[in-house]
Amino acid sequence: MVKFHPEIWLPVILYAETHYKFKGIYSRLFKKEPEIIADAPFRVEPGESIPILLLIKDAHKFPVEILGVTIRVRIGERNFTTSHPLNISLNSERFWYQIIHLELPDGLHGLALIDVEFRVKIQGKIKIYHNDNYRISSHEPLKIYLSGHPLPRFDGWYFGDFHYHSNYT
Repeated sequence: MVKFHPEIWLPVILYAETHYKFKGIYSRLFKKEPEIIADAPFRVEPGESIPILLLIKDAHKFPVEILGVTIRVRIGERNFTTSHPLNISLNSERFWYQIIHLELPDGLHGLALIDVEFRVKIQGKIKIYHNDNYRISSHEPLKIYLSGHPLPRFDGWYFGDFHYHSNYT
């Protein structure tokens, strides 16, 4: 008898992997491209830059050339755009990432909508993706709260989210 181990199977079932499919079963997620994802924290302290994570997974299976990234930020009625030409070829990297720190004018606070536009070349074709290249995601902007006031702090006290990710998740 085979025993079910949820601690092993649940992460596999819940992860939106785009490269695997069951034989004979159609998958809306499947594509022959690396996963391309942008991410950012939900909250940023006053006066801090906004770290934008650019992540490419599985370029060793599906080579990609990152031509550039354009980041558009909207805070209320104000708009900011930054362009980052990268010209990076990835063909042997399982995981690649870069963090771009966005510096915005002082005094801005409230909800920031951030659209990260990837311009890539895959199999000789130039493609543009917004925030990720998943087929069924909304591709909506990342939402980040730019705080007008810092969180309370005490010397020697560290707080945060108690979970862990490795480069396998």
